[in-house]
Amino acid sequence: MNKICNPYTIVPKGKELNDLDYLNDLLITSKSMLIKYANALTDISNNDLYKSFKKLFDEESIIERDILDLMFQKGWYYFEEVELGRIKETYHKFNNLKKEL
Repeated sequence: MNKICNPYTIVPKGKELNDLDYLNDLLITSKSMLIKYANALTDISNNDLYKSFKKLFDEESIIERDILDLMFQKGWYYFEEVELGRIKETYHKFNNLKKEL
């Protein structure tokens, strides 16, 4: 596995929360909010309410991405390099499932 990452920024160890702890908490909260907004969007029938929730969802997506970018810059979040064949395999798998529906 090839990791795509930046150098790890050392954080103090101890009982007190550090920057990594705070960002992890923010990331978990943001992802949770995105899931809740996505679920709500699938159930809303009122167009104005849908637009309001969609705007909140879009804004939260940007926040979540900013948190990930900051964590990536500090070396606290990384990505795995994936072979093109694996990407194509996964695409075809889900495309076939979609066709079955």
